[in-house]
Amino acid sequence: MGPDPKKAGTLLFNDTLEALLFEVIITEEVQRTSWWQDFLAAFMAGLIVGISPGFRVAPPEAVAEAETFEDEDPAEGNAIIRTILAAILFELSFVTRPAYPNTQLDLRSETHQDRIPVRGPAYSLNRWRA
Repeated sequence: MGPDPKKAGTLLFNDTLEALLFEVIITEEVQRTSWWQDFLAAFMAGLIVGISPGFRVAPPEAVAEAETFEDEDPAEGNAIIRTILAAILFELSFVTRPAYPNTQLDLRSETHQDRIPVRGPAYSLNRWRA
């Protein structure tokens, strides 16, 4: 397993009631990798447009009510609506077809000299909204 980006200061989270906001700081060293160049080309071509989370529902021993179930309004159909109240996030994937259509992926060039030592501009990627 590689270095932890949270400990390195290159992955920042802000969990709000409206959304999980996150920032990934892509350092100059990472920008020189082939996989970053591939990602950037796909993003700039409009092929990567959203974010899909990988998560599991929090276990009952950690959270008393991690999910709820309710019947859909009969006028709209007969589905069971599952609402996840607490989850354990283990992945955020940048994808062509996001699991949740309201996700937003922004890419901007910034310097982050106040957070981590970066010798040039660093890109930031952020925002997942369910």
